[in-house]
Amino acid sequence: MRSIIIVMVSALCFSCGSGHLTRRYKSVEFIENDKVIQDNILVGAYFLETAKAPPTPPKTIFDLSPKGQNSLITEISKKENLSDDLIKKLGAGLSLKSKNSISVIDRTLIKKQVVISVSNRNHMPANRISKINVTLDLGNDIKLLSCNKIATSYETLDLGKLNYANTTQAALTGDVSTGIGSEKSVSDGEKSSLKTRSNGAGLTGTVSASSTFSEEVMLRQRRVALNASISNNTLSLYQDGIVGIDLTGNIIADIVFEIEDVKVLPVYSFKGLVDKNNKAAEPKDISVSEILEVLPNVTNDITAKISFDADFREVASGDETISESDDVIKLYHGTATNTINEVLIPKEKINNQALWKLTFPKNGNKFPVEIKSVLGQGDLVFNSSNHARDFAFWLIEKFDDAKQSLEINNKKYTIVMPSGFSTIKDIAILPY
Repeated sequence: MRSIIIVMVSALCFSCGSGHLTRRYKSVEFIENDKVIQDNILVGAYFLETAKAPPTPPKTIFDLSPKGQNSLITEISKKENLSDDLIKKLGAGLSLKSKNSISVIDRTLIKKQVVISVSNRNHMPANRISKINVTLDLGNDIKLLSCNKIATSYETLDLGKLNYANTTQAALTGDVSTGIGSEKSVSDGEKSSLKTRSNGAGLTGTVSASSTFSEEVMLRQRRVALNASISNNTLSLYQDGIVGIDLTGNIIADIVFEIEDVKVLPVYSFKGLVDKNNKAAEPKDISVSEILEVLPNVTNDITAKISFDADFREVASGDETISESDDVIKLYHGTATNTINEVLIPKEKINNQALWKLTFPKNGNKFPVEIKSVLGQGDLVFNSSNHARDFAFWLIEKFDDAKQSLEINNKKYTIVMPSGFSTIKDIAILPY
């Protein structure tokens, strides 16, 4: 009897406490299969233009603390005797102006947003991508420098709440008895009697046990581990999901890369085109700033070879429920490579810088204005359409059609007109 009770109580204890809703699956089979990964997962990539940050306004006296404002007013008042001059200085920005003009502008360092799109080709709603690592090999035309600010988004769906309860009870009652006896006949003359003796033992008992195991799962799931790495000019973006999340959608990462093939082009700007009387200044009074632009000189489109390795979770049974705890799954792992390299940036967009030139037409062609200095002669190029326009207006006022050149900046530079020049009023501003 005691042995029976021990067995029943032990079975009761082991029957409670095992989770159902909190399981990742009911059973799993791990399978290496590249073809399943290739057939069920689609990965693409493209670049976005990064938004330019607005310029930071210069700080003024109102950005200082009251004590700082008082100290600044005290110092400025020592140098300014007139109240108007004092007010003008107080209203000016606090940033220091650099005395040295920029001599080199490097446009080969490019910031872009790369978007990785991941799609699940499988039509069964329970089958999902549980892990994926996407690699972009960017080739030799650019040098990948950094990657930061990785982001992705998944909707949060509140599907409700699941409950699971398991209650087990056991009871045992019994009345067990045993008896051993003997009979004896006794005679005394005419009378006789029968005596009986017995020995017995009895057991009556009740065993009862009750245990309840309860689970509750909120069906509100979100994301995912996400990180990036750079090695040998390749960018790898890794995602690791959680229960119920299919790793589809877009991954966005800010990357910085450098163009390997470059060219150097001098560009010009002119100051002092208008004198204090608001008239066109004399050629000798014009100041010239020469800036070297380091520009991309790519001959091929910027492309990426896309490969990825992933885990694909295929549900063999149990897909009728949203909870994955009752799923019998096959977990496929494999590697795939896209057959065609993805064009991220056409070469025309890389080489298309905002540069401008002054030209004159002849026989249907456009001939550029040139500039000559002690360092040589070349096209007169501007990195601002406003600078090109202002100089064209000044040139119309000051150039003599009878000549082919004009010396400026105390004869340090010479503006050279193209062959076949006829009249200054035919000048035109075109992209370089």
